[in-house]
Amino acid sequence: MSRQTPSLSFEVFPPNPAVGNDKIISALQDMQELAPHFISVTASNNKFNIKETTVRLADFIQNDLAIPTIAHLPAIYLTKDKVAETIADLNKVGVQKILDLRGDIIPDVEQQKDFRYATDLIEFIKEQAPHFDI
Repeated sequence: MSRQTPSLSFEVFPPNPAVGNDKIISALQDMQELAPHFISVTASNNKFNIKETTVRLADFIQNDLAIPTIAHLPAIYLTKDKVAETIADLNKVGVQKILDLRGDIIPDVEQQKDFRYATDLIEFIKEQAPHFDI
């Protein structure tokens, strides 16, 4: 039986844009020293602009810290137009790995109708950007 090396990864949630990124940038720089295999970046459920939060943080991790990055996309809170825009933004910064989720249902947050399930979002992304790893 071959022995495999354990894999280390982290998941981060982008801070509220009003708070700023200083603390998370510092924490990510500390994480870099641990040489994670990847870091995944969550997305808020339609509360904040994905480009200003998830994409910007994923860009920093992937390009400034040179750590492979996975961006989360919550299906029930996104429209087809927003997904097309987001995958174009991710592609521009070289992040081509996506974790599609249905998304947590939050009573006071409006759900969109384009993607009821994560599988619906996966199909759409495969049509729009087949080179993405989902």
